[in-house]
Amino acid sequence: MNWRKLNRDWYQRIEEAHDQLGHPFGFNPLLLSSVDSFLAVPRLMVATLNPAGDRDYPSHRGAERYENGNAYTSIDWDGHGKGEAPLQKQVQGAFCHLRKRTAFRGSLDEFARSQVISCQIVPFRSPNEKALHRPVESLEFSRNLWREIFDLWQPDAVVSVSGTTTEELTGLLGEIVDEDSLPTGWGNYQLTLREFSHGTRLIGFPHLSRFKLFGRPQSEPHLEKAFDWLMRSGANRGKS
Repeated sequence: MNWRKLNRDWYQRIEEAHDQLGHPFGFNPLLLSSVDSFLAVPRLMVATLNPAGDRDYPSHRGAERYENGNAYTSIDWDGHGKGEAPLQKQVQGAFCHLRKRTAFRGSLDEFARSQVISCQIVPFRSPNEKALHRPVESLEFSRNLWREIFDLWQPDAVVSVSGTTTEELTGLLGEIVDEDSLPTGWGNYQLTLREFSHGTRLIGFPHLSRFKLFGRPQSEPHLEKAFDWLMRSGANRGKS
């Protein structure tokens, strides 16, 4: 499979759809990590819904923008410092949990770059979820793109950030064969645990921009249990 060529094709299609739909705030490439992550075992995915912001960021674009580093570890977001923005730190917490349950022994930066498909389900930027421009067409374009990808590559384990992201992925990953929940340690908010007919397991998180669960003592025991569940069975094939 020539993932680099496919990635360039996806980028061109996103760029064309962005122009045709008239998105006012730009877009990001589909992948926020290297295409090398498609070759990693186990097959890991960390997904959010779409890039946030009320202006365009042309510097974020390019089909191979993140081939040398992951957007959550290697990039300075608005002057916070490389990998230091609050959401970056939270997603890094998820990477840490994933890495320690695999055989990978490199740095967290390299793990994030080459071992996890990091992505946004919808590539078009908006100030918030409700402000997504032309949502029906934008979501349908994105769903069709991910259907094609999942026909070629099925993740073993998925970390999904936000309820909408979880529901979008649930509509794409097949039939749910098992479902449960765990506390987050933050009020009554729950983690959603789902297993799908192809063997994919998913943890659905509340939005980590608002609920900073990683590094929070009240949440860590629940996170350990959730990631243990996520990386059992088919998802631990890469563990020695």
